[in-house]
Parts: sequence; C-alpha cells; structure tokens
Amino acid sequence: MFITKRTPPLTVATELAAAGFVQSLSEALRQDVENHLNEGQVIYSTIENGNFVGMSIFRTMGANDDILYLCGTIFMPEAQQRGFASQVIRLAQSELGSQYLALRTQSPRMWRVGQRLCREWYPDPHREIPPLIRGIGKLVGAEIGSEFPVTAGYYGGPLYGAKPLHQAPKLQAWWDRVCSFERGDAVLCVGSF
Repeated sequence: MFITKRTPPLTVATELAAAGFVQSLSEALRQDVENHLNEGQVIYSTIENGNFVGMSIFRTMGANDDILYLCGTIFMPEAQQRGFASQVIRLAQSELGSQYLALRTQSPRMWRVGQRLCREWYPDPHREIPPLIRGIGKLVGAEIGSEFPVTAGYYGGPLYGAKPLHQAPKLQAWWDRVCSFERGDAVLCVGSF
C-alpha cells in the first residue's frame, strides 16, 4: 500500500464512493464526487496492488492555513478500518504543517479517527467545547456552509447506504444522541494536533 498525491479519474473516484458508501452508481453521486474533488486543494490516493482503494480530499483554512479540513475521504470496503484514513491525515498534516483538523461526518468511525489523531477533539461526550475550538468550528462552518458542532438535516437523509456503526456501544449511543443518521445530520468535528 502506498499513498500518493494523485487524483483518480472521475469514473474511478465515483466507483470508490459507490462501493465505500454502499450506494448505486448514479449521476447524482458522480456530481457529488466531482464537487468534492473540485473543493479540494490536495488529493491523496491510496493504492494497493496497483489499484485505487481510497482517496482523501483536503484543503487548508484560517489566516495562516493552520486548519486542515478533510473535505472527503472514502475507501473500498476491504480497505476500511485498516488505519489508512489516519495515515493519510497524518501525511497531509505533516506536509501542510496544519495545527488543527476539521471534518464533517455522519460516521462515529470518522469521529474516532479524529479523536485518535488529535490531542483535543470536539464534540466530546465528556467535555465542554473550549472557546478557541468553538471559534475554529464557527470559522470552518461558515466556510463550508455548516453549523458547529451539528447541522440538523444537512445531507437531507442518510449519506451512506448502511448506517456506519462503531463497535463501542457507549460511543455509538452518544453519537446517536448527537447525530440523527435518518434525518441526515452532519457533525462538524474540530481538534488540535
């Protein structure tokens, strides 16, 4: 497996998204993937055995480009939960020199990735959001058209074909209180590296 700054062809990226989100190929999905690719400044592809198995799209924000925003990431089902997302985020953080990480998700698994990578990660079931992080969250939210920490109904329904679940029951129960998958809530997460 290796990670490279390489944008997959739109057809490959759309197939990755369909497989990773357990959705059918459609014009709407193709357009969504194209929009995500256009939103990014840096795109990393994860390649295994000569095949694209994932892609991650980033851009920087903030006065000093100190916020690394993960616009989107997707991996083939067989490449999920193998630590690839963490590796790509670490690489992007190292190359871009960002101090903060932000991402928007419906998945408690992605929330957990951010929590493992950051010293502080919000929203958090056990801690109030500090003013600095709240300010960063609002800045990112304004930039991407989202509220911090949760935008009710942002996606207009489930983003994934199947609800992403975390194996830790307490984490999943908290996540279900924060994020209504069925309503299409988007959780904007922010933390410091």
